[in-house]
Amino acid sequence: MKKTSKKNPKNKSAPIAAFKSQKTIEIKSAKSAQPAKPIKIKTSKIDEAAKKPLTRVRILSGNTSRAISSTVYYGALIASVAAIVLIVVVLASIFPKLKNILPPKNINPAGTEGTQTASIVILPPDQKNAAATSLMPGMAGDGHMTVAAQPGSIAAGSRFKFKLDHFQKLDVQLLQFDLFDRNNKLLKPADLQIVHESRLHFFVVSANLKEFQHLHPTFEKGKWRVVADLPSAGTYYAYADFTPLKAQEEVLRSELVVRQPSPLTLDYPAISENFATSDGPFTAKLTLTRPNLLQQTVLSYLLTVKDKGTPVKNLTNYLGAPGHLVILRQGDPESFMHVHPLSSSDLKTAMVEFLTTFSQPGRYTAFAQFKFAQRVHTFPLSFEIL
Repeated sequence: MKKTSKKNPKNKSAPIAAFKSQKTIEIKSAKSAQPAKPIKIKTSKIDEAAKKPLTRVRILSGNTSRAISSTVYYGALIASVAAIVLIVVVLASIFPKLKNILPPKNINPAGTEGTQTASIVILPPDQKNAAATSLMPGMAGDGHMTVAAQPGSIAAGSRFKFKLDHFQKLDVQLLQFDLFDRNNKLLKPADLQIVHESRLHFFVVSANLKEFQHLHPTFEKGKWRVVADLPSAGTYYAYADFTPLKAQEEVLRSELVVRQPSPLTLDYPAISENFATSDGPFTAKLTLTRPNLLQQTVLSYLLTVKDKGTPVKNLTNYLGAPGHLVILRQGDPESFMHVHPLSSSDLKTAMVEFLTTFSQPGRYTAFAQFKFAQRVHTFPLSFEIL
């Protein structure tokens, strides 16, 4: 009689015999509170798998996720990040080009019905002094150079408010107005920095760009006051250029109307012949270097005596600089640019250079101001940027 031996738990042949004798095997999760759903495994597949070296097997069920190879995971993550970076680079290169291709928006001047509206002109901190962020050799880095790289405006409500903005007489007028900061606080001289020898630079320009004045208001009896010459009927744009204490430079724009607003179609200055113009016996000739969109353009002015062609004498600083330059694109009052000279300017040779960037094509009119022969001379010149 044969003796029956007890089952040896360490006998490795028992599991193999079990696989061969059963058609299906039920595998339950040890961690699950309830029995897992049976998983059917063909014995033929097990036999084939048994012949191959086992590298890594994890059988998961219930709420447990499948294990994912770390190499595949991080590879997919790196590929996703690379794709996002590529999309950002492509969009960044395409967007400026599309912006320049699009036609400029039609401008409907505010204030034509007696409203006292104003605008902040293109001086947010991230765009201010766009050309100055990469100074060219000889460029003045005084921190007060206003370079409007991307003309545009932000509505400012009544931050620049005239006491009276309509006039009937074609004459010199007393202008009284208030300025407010972004918190609607009235701005007084003590609230503003002194920039180029003045706390407030004030410009009055006719809508057709044929009249220009650079003035410096005073503050009396709680109002800013200045006398301006308004010799023609139509719309005038007033620009208040100032820098609050511990803040960035701002330019607020408002409007004045003499008799009636200017028509939508205006007779703007033509392109200046030979890029030269005269003021009395003196001539200013303009040379443009790199007059292209989105490039740093140098505007060089040579001041001479008209009859002799020799450089003017006694050219001196005007408001702390060899000159001042205001540029406007015709038909676009928001495109105000107030630029100061490069340090390469030479008073002795009467050569004054400015640097700015043009972001939109069109015809521009530039008003350059220099002080010599005991007074300030203004030279308007118009040119095309393609």
